Amino acid sequence: GLVFKSWKSYAAGIVEDAKKDGQFFAVFILILVFLSFSTMAGTMRVTVYERRREIGMLRASGWLRGEIAAIFLIEAFLIGAAGSVAGCGLGGLFSFALKLNPISFGTAMSNLNIPNFSLACDPQFADFAWAAATGFLTAVLAGLSPAIKGARMPILDAIAER
Repeated sequence: GLVFKSWKSYAAGIVEDAKKDGQFFAVFILILVFLSFSTMAGTMRVTVYERRREIGMLRASGWLRGEIAAIFLIEAFLIGAAGSVAGCGLGGLFSFALKLNPISFGTAMSNLNIPNFSLACDPQFADFAWAAATGFLTAVLAGLSPAIKGARMPILDAIAER
């Protein structure tokens, strides 16, 4: 009742699974972007709330709403830049380490007669560029609503002690 197959049939199955994994990773990345967006938006909302008195004082001293919003957008951009640089640095470090030292599964797959099966990585500059651009864009978009809300805060409400 045993069926013996060549390693080529197993390799075809692995290639088919890899195509399905691409869809899984796309959904996984979208979930990560959503989580980073919501975390960044929450952070910026707290920042605006904690600085409401400073916002009121700046508005009372003549600062325009656009200038107040620009302060928070610049802060969001800088947080996004720091996160993107750190993420690309750590991701790049691990991907280059995996490129130089691939993890071999040869002994684990020896009973299937699949030769030279290993986990490796081929880091590309475009991957890092997309990751950094996504980090910057996510941070700025997440900071946009809190920045506008802070800029539109009425002066007297912002200065009032609570």
